[in-house]
Amino acid sequence: MAVCAGSRCTRSKLAPIPSASQWAGDSAGGNLAAVCAILARNDGYPQLAFQLLVYPCTAPEPETPSHRKFADGYVLTRNTITWFYKQYVRSPREFHDFRFAPLVAEDLSNLPPALVLVAGYDPLRDEGVDFAKRLIESGNRVTLVNYEGMVHGFYLMGGAVDAARQAIAESAAALKEAFAARIA
Repeated sequence: MAVCAGSRCTRSKLAPIPSASQWAGDSAGGNLAAVCAILARNDGYPQLAFQLLVYPCTAPEPETPSHRKFADGYVLTRNTITWFYKQYVRSPREFHDFRFAPLVAEDLSNLPPALVLVAGYDPLRDEGVDFAKRLIESGNRVTLVNYEGMVHGFYLMGGAVDAARQAIAESAAALKEAFAARIA
């Protein structure tokens, strides 16, 4: 799920976005949050305050080492991922559109600071790491955290998993800091 704090989306365009807005999402929601940050920049909106990307889906194809290594038996499977991909795109050329796969965007500069959280046993791990690295190489401020022993979806298990509670606390602190910096 993707959430934007402080703004709203319309059918085809973003409504005015205050500069204190923050995009956040996990998995496909992380994809949407990353894409919305790029689109907001491209459309000349004030720079967003922050993006929180939790094990984001960012690559055009499930071909990373983590996709192969964790293809089965780790909650999210390679077959499930490819099924989701097929539901999301209408034609094969869309697989290389940054609005589907933000990792392939030509320009990732001038984007808001980001906290990118990945799970060690997640098929999406490598593409999250690769996206964080591309953001850094493009001059953005990024914190990348790999929760080594976790699987895809762990972030939603805060009631039972210590690492999830830690990740949620880390996210809350980063969001609070980003809001405070924009409001001050």
